[in-house]
Amino acid sequence: MNTLLRIGAQGPQVRAVQEALNRHLPLPPLLAPDGIFGPRTLSRVVEFQRRHQLDPDGVVGPLTSAKLFANANPEFIGFTDLQIGIILSDVDLAKRMLDVVNNDLITIPGFIARTSEALFNVFDIDLSLSDNPIAMAHEMTKLLQLKIKFARLRAGLDEPFTKQWEPQGTFAAYVIGTGPGASTMHITPVYFQMGHQDSRAVTLIHERAHTLCQPPNDITHPGTADVPAGCIIPHEDKVKEFVFSSRPFFDNAVRNPWCFEWFTLALQRDYNPQRYREHNVCGQPN
Repeated sequence: MNTLLRIGAQGPQVRAVQEALNRHLPLPPLLAPDGIFGPRTLSRVVEFQRRHQLDPDGVVGPLTSAKLFANANPEFIGFTDLQIGIILSDVDLAKRMLDVVNNDLITIPGFIARTSEALFNVFDIDLSLSDNPIAMAHEMTKLLQLKIKFARLRAGLDEPFTKQWEPQGTFAAYVIGTGPGASTMHITPVYFQMGHQDSRAVTLIHERAHTLCQPPNDITHPGTADVPAGCIIPHEDKVKEFVFSSRPFFDNAVRNPWCFEWFTLALQRDYNPQRYREHNVCGQPN
């Protein structure tokens, strides 16, 4: 924290100090993180300084800030503690959702009708060609590529990645660019306004797919517009969405984060097309 904060100061930096004080000094009543440096905040700053052998002058400068934020989570930039808690819970759910996908892909997908349908509709992998060994071998090669991508995506949620608060934005979350260089996920207020936790979880999966499943400098959503047109139902045939490229359907789909999002949703045990539709173009889901 570069500025000196003292009584009378206001703003997000004061709020961050108040939240840090509540973590270090969880004394009832906790400070209200209202961003206003008032007498109660001053009292807690002085108490914190005394406990850490700092000059108890009630001013939050470089030394006090270094102690206050020494244990802050470096993965989160600019979020409140409440927002961090929500995102961590959403990451856990995203992991469980991808575990369902990876378990289904390990099982022979042809034995699970739901998986076979989603593979064909979302990634153009046809497992009904068992009477044609050459064609089936081609489909199994595509399936292997997809398994590798989903395994990498799941592992990527266990790895630390930076989440940065953006106070304005049209999308719930975004990364800038594609590939490993696009590692910072920017999250806006729209993210926290989403009605279902599942929607937030697959948003995290979608954005991680930009980083982990696309080559650097690739088209943002190859084969589709940035936001696909029309009301998208995750498990339905996506061939109509891929109208912006002459590349084969699969070659686009396996690099398109929308497809990882749709496929993940379609394989969930509680999948309901009405609940999981893309509500920005379909209206709020039921």
